[in-house]
Amino acid sequence: MLIAGASVLALLFVASRLHGLPRAPARSVPATPAAARPAESRAEGAEAAGGEDARFAVSRLKELPDRARDARLAADTLAARGLAAEALDRLERELNAAPANLEIKSTLAALLMEQQRFAEARRLLAEIIEAQPRDPEPRRRLAEALLGMKRYAEAYDMARWHLDAVPADLAGRKLAARICLDGGWHDQALIHLRSIADSRQEDLETRQLFALAYLRLGQYVKAVSQLNELARSEQPDKSTFYNLALAYARQSQAGETIRVLTRAVELFSAAQVLQWMADADFEPIHNDPLFRTFRAQLSQQQSPTAVVSLAPRSSGPGEREIGLMPSPLQRGVPELKR
Repeated sequence: MLIAGASVLALLFVASRLHGLPRAPARSVPATPAAARPAESRAEGAEAAGGEDARFAVSRLKELPDRARDARLAADTLAARGLAAEALDRLERELNAAPANLEIKSTLAALLMEQQRFAEARRLLAEIIEAQPRDPEPRRRLAEALLGMKRYAEAYDMARWHLDAVPADLAGRKLAARICLDGGWHDQALIHLRSIADSRQEDLETRQLFALAYLRLGQYVKAVSQLNELARSEQPDKSTFYNLALAYARQSQAGETIRVLTRAVELFSAAQVLQWMADADFEPIHNDPLFRTFRAQLSQQQSPTAVVSLAPRSSGPGEREIGLMPSPLQRGVPELKR
């Protein structure tokens, strides 16, 4: 009995000591990782957490192509009615609502280019290229914007980058030639133009560029050959007749110069031709008697038939009458000295 009582007393002593010690925290059961849950459970959870927001995002993204199309059509309609400011405002509002929409950016950039707001167009086109660096078309358009800003070296670098991707692109080749002409690199312009001719893609605009290159290089015989072909085409153009008369004047061929100017009087007006004849470009024949007589008769508002007699008649069947040509190229572009 004594032994049993002592054992009970010892157990009670140990229990009292243990009661005063801190208890270990209860172990929690780890949650099942998300990846271990069934796909259906995850989908249900996502929809329960934000299903309305998800559906709204999808529907909004699906509307973007239609909104971009509608904005472009509305802008085109406004611009065709002469409401360019309203067209720009419409596109800018759409772009503010969808700043990442490249189609709206592209349409807005094109309209800005038409308004000669080249710096703003350049910014948008650069953003498009950053978003789609493998698309060559925005590169060509950015080169055009840089050309409009007269940043010729950058424009040419961009045009060559475009041609690296699409070397046979006719628009890109002509653009590179125009940049070279305006930048003062006339020999380089001829390289691009000859590549067009070699590929049999030559058109009226290419001939215009050829003629301009030959004029600026002082190769007047070659310029005359190109300009005579242009003058026989279907639509009238002032720059062709001006440049053709100029090419003859630079060779001191007063008779041929007057023949071209006589045709220009018939197509345009005596006042227009008088303005041309006053230019310093015609200085080599300013004192030629035939040229001075022709100019005096135009100043007296003589009719075209009265001055035709001053122009030499065709000397043979090989010569054809000066005709007409398509849309003009701008002349008088300042050259960049290298």
